[in-house]
Amino acid sequence: MRESNGVRPWCALAMVILAFACGSENTKSTTTEPDSTSPDIDTNDILEPDSSVADSELQKPECAAPKDCIAAGFEPGYCNVPACMDGKCVAEESNEVCNQGGYFDGLTHGLPHTVHNRPVALIGENYFESSLDKPGANLAASIDRLKQLENEQGDGLVLPLRLLGNTWVVASSGDLPVQGATAAALFGSDKLGAMSQLLFLDLVDGSVSAENIYALLDLLSGTMLARPGRPVFVRAKRQQRQSLLMIRNALTQPAYAALAPNVRIHECFLAEDLVNVASAQNLISQSYKDGLHGVEVHHQSSNIMGSIGWAQSLDLGVGVWGVPENEGAVFIAAWRNEVDFIVTHYPMRRAREVVENENAVFYLNLRGQDIKDGGIKFYKNDAEAHTLGIDGGQKPKITLFGPGEDLVGPTLDFANEEEDRIGLGHAYTHKGAGFLVTAVVNFDELLAVVDGQTRQILGNSDSAGFYLDLYNPVGSTGVQLRFGVYVAGSYRTAIHPADSFSGNNSYFIVAAYDGAGDVQLWVDMKNALTAPELAAGGVTQSKAPVLVGADPEGPNGARFFFDGKVQQVSIQRWTPHDCTGAADCLGLDSGCSAGLCNLSTGLCRSDLKPGACEIDGACYSSGEVDPTNSCQICDPEQNTSWSLNSERVDQCIQVKSLLFQVETAVLTNAGTDNGMELCMAPDYCFALDNPSLNDLEKGEVNHFLFDLKQEPGSVDTGYVPFSEVTLRPTASTSGVDAWKPECVAIIADSKLLYCHDALSPVQIGKDSDDVPFWTNKPPLGNGCKSCYPTVLTHGPMVGHTTHQSAKIWLRSMAESEVSVAYNQLGTAAVKTTLPITTTLDDDFTAIIELADLEAGSEYEYSVLVDGEAVLGQKSSFRTAPSAGAQFTAAFGSCMKYAYSHTMPIFNKMLDAAPDLLLLIGDNMYANSTLPPVLQHYYLRMRTIESFGALLANTPTWATWDDHDYTGNNKDVNSPGKENALVAFKRYWANPYYGTDGLPGVWFSFVWGQVEFFMVDDRYYRNAVAGTMLGQEQLDWLLISLQASTAVFKVLVSGSQWTLGGSTDSWASFPVEQALILDHVMAHAISGVFLLSGDIHRTETRRLRDASATSYDVWEFTSSPLANTSSGCPGSNEPDTVVYCADSTRYFSLLKFDT
Repeated sequence: MRESNGVRPWCALAMVILAFACGSENTKSTTTEPDSTSPDIDTNDILEPDSSVADSELQKPECAAPKDCIAAGFEPGYCNVPACMDGKCVAEESNEVCNQGGYFDGLTHGLPHTVHNRPVALIGENYFESSLDKPGANLAASIDRLKQLENEQGDGLVLPLRLLGNTWVVASSGDLPVQGATAAALFGSDKLGAMSQLLFLDLVDGSVSAENIYALLDLLSGTMLARPGRPVFVRAKRQQRQSLLMIRNALTQPAYAALAPNVRIHECFLAEDLVNVASAQNLISQSYKDGLHGVEVHHQSSNIMGSIGWAQSLDLGVGVWGVPENEGAVFIAAWRNEVDFIVTHYPMRRAREVVENENAVFYLNLRGQDIKDGGIKFYKNDAEAHTLGIDGGQKPKITLFGPGEDLVGPTLDFANEEEDRIGLGHAYTHKGAGFLVTAVVNFDELLAVVDGQTRQILGNSDSAGFYLDLYNPVGSTGVQLRFGVYVAGSYRTAIHPADSFSGNNSYFIVAAYDGAGDVQLWVDMKNALTAPELAAGGVTQSKAPVLVGADPEGPNGARFFFDGKVQQVSIQRWTPHDCTGAADCLGLDSGCSAGLCNLSTGLCRSDLKPGACEIDGACYSSGEVDPTNSCQICDPEQNTSWSLNSERVDQCIQVKSLLFQVETAVLTNAGTDNGMELCMAPDYCFALDNPSLNDLEKGEVNHFLFDLKQEPGSVDTGYVPFSEVTLRPTASTSGVDAWKPECVAIIADSKLLYCHDALSPVQIGKDSDDVPFWTNKPPLGNGCKSCYPTVLTHGPMVGHTTHQSAKIWLRSMAESEVSVAYNQLGTAAVKTTLPITTTLDDDFTAIIELADLEAGSEYEYSVLVDGEAVLGQKSSFRTAPSAGAQFTAAFGSCMKYAYSHTMPIFNKMLDAAPDLLLLIGDNMYANSTLPPVLQHYYLRMRTIESFGALLANTPTWATWDDHDYTGNNKDVNSPGKENALVAFKRYWANPYYGTDGLPGVWFSFVWGQVEFFMVDDRYYRNAVAGTMLGQEQLDWLLISLQASTAVFKVLVSGSQWTLGGSTDSWASFPVEQALILDHVMAHAISGVFLLSGDIHRTETRRLRDASATSYDVWEFTSSPLANTSSGCPGSNEPDTVVYCADSTRYFSLLKFDT
């Protein structure tokens, strides 16, 4: 097996699994055979230094400067420059040209680079193609073509070679063989030898002998056209691949050892060669197995991005060919970040400007990315990689594609869910200009797009901007792919029928509008528009962010969720690309910039006028203040971003994030459904609205977090105004539902900036009895430190406790140093833990461990925030016994805040004084994976006084069920489950979560002689695979049960164990349930019984009766703590129901004596 470009053989064999981990080392080597004419050296001929020579002469330096090395003929190598170091000539690496990276690393010819610093070679395809201008027998005519390429700044050209008899000649690649200059004459010309451009030798004859191949290689060897830093590329279509294999074999001969490293062999594929995924992957794999270096794919091939991805995963060089002159600018702009080279008819100078144009807005491509670090990389208008977290809110899952599939590598997998969307930021274009948009998409669920339904792939449409979507018009015969731009007050749309799309293929979609003319749409570079639409004028700037997988609705909302897979998206600003004078570019004129025509390239460009700034698509004059941020000003020295307004700096703060905490009063009708906003200056305001929550409700504290780099408008300087705090209805509010706020606090970059807790009884609204706003001018605030009763906003909670230690969970108002002071009850010796800092990243929560405790002892403790004890907070708990003992465990499930805001059941539970508490799922009802929603529901539960008192004084462990997982009856396939896991770990204090790096919430703990096994019944639940726990968790449970030495082993599941349960219980997994119980009996594991929740009633069941091989297996179910009840089961049950209660709220107590 060969090693190509540094890929290790084992990596190639395991490509399906390891292709994106192994990558390519891109090593280059040059082999030189010894010169057979060199004389043998007799070691006796080596002279010893003459002892009469002075030491100073022996040590004379070779150089004093690099010029001395040049004068002495020192050869540093083709990618280096001579340097003088310590008197010796050495080779120093030059980064100007050679280190271009990728397939062309080491090339001496400077390639154009995209704004993201990706090199791409532009190869002229038509220099020897035109039937009207053949080179004929004239060598000078052929050399003229080379000069033309050089003058047009192309990177290479296709040189078609045919055989005339046994002589290689240059001829038109598109016509019958016509004798041109001989290859020998052209290869031997001084002009060709001096050029740095690349030669793509196109073997267009089908019948070539071995002698012909050797003759061609001899020509290359004799002329040194193929040399280090300038390889020659030999290409042929698939139908002539035998010629390529002959060249490959010939290059292994010793005679061509010096030539071989400088020849690369490419196989070219027609569109009809790559008719489906299987054939494409087979053909490309054969190129790799045959030792070829690269493949060239016709630019209109089906499933083209899948083919390119497959070739790149094999570390082949990849290019597209056949790119026409017509619409060439669009196609080159679309391809520039995807391939190593583009073979095109488009004029070279124009093509180079398209590649180098700094018009990028966003570029995201998951192909080849390693996403194990929890983020995906994307680019803006530079070479800096930005990271999008995939374990945060509103993110789709990632699916990995491999052999036999239409995409290769990681892909965004959207499932028409509210959580399934990615926000890239805001996209602005020049005045009078438009956008070029690309996307690589697999349409999984076309049939699910019903009449009247829209599913958006990409866009920032909000009565502005652009969109790319699927739409099924009411009463139509099929789904349409649409690209729309908002111009002059309405959307202008290009439509492509989607009836031919298949879920077995991926599609490369390209859409463009340049400010004047057709709105265009291509699929796999083929244009099949059913309704092209003309437009004139620039796209209206949108204040909505660009979303992938949804349509933005307002600043934070979304709709029209996509169902399918998206691997790549790019957005570019797009201007007219064919001009002969300034009049063709007038649409780009504005008060800020002038539209100019580059006559050498025929491309329009927009140049800023002196004394102006163009920021986020809008024009400002020198000294003009940012209309949304008075701390920023236009300074033409920095004309594409804001500068600090030095005259207002005393009313500005430097900040990256703002967190507003707003409390609504506990008064009649205090809450509101009207839109409200908080302003830090007259024109610097933020909407108090989490779209997925019912905000500003009576008695609740809401949190609104703003990352200023993601908000509409720029915060280029990092400064924002802060001259007042005003609460008022938003401009769009028309209702009379007034709001009665109680407190407002601002946390800037985790630090408390502002607090005012005496707003009541203000009533803000638009009715005659309301005030239109509440405002606080300097002096700002009233000195409060929290919108909660204390700076300890939530907690403390006693978590995992052993006979020697305990975990204390808490949450502070803002970034603080927190610690815990504790002592054994009845002793005066108080210990204090080392302080830890709470941070915004963890929602100011902390878990502090108390160590060196005595077994079976009671401890009291208090929390210190920034060194001060929290007023009125002192709690106690008991540690676990070290051996057998009597103790009481309480357990329950299903607590819904909407059912009860006070939950008095927890007072009764606290009165029962259990030693420990088990919460068995549905511990809150967020039914969401959005982080703001999860945070809100968790914190709201912790503000319930009765619940907080119980948690502060009782060691507590928790597992989840569906409603605190991701939603009703959700399972392993639930998008966003990673977000739910992050939140669960943040707000509970269990001993651990999952095992051996496997995500999940399962764990076990020991109390005396009882071991509790809390299983995760959601993260891996898979009805198709017939598993509730997943294989890894199941193995952990069976092994742990067998290893346990406890008297009792308690198996705890959110869902019922009985086979008489609902379809959302172990009843749907009878084989796995039986496997667990059979394992218990087969290994004589004593003392096992089961706990569960979920069903909104309380039961005792005997699942198995005692027999010769089994003892009675009992299940105790306790539910609900705070929710409606369900009825008890009937008589037709598969096991014995001993007790059932369904008339009120319940918790249960287990009393142990071991």
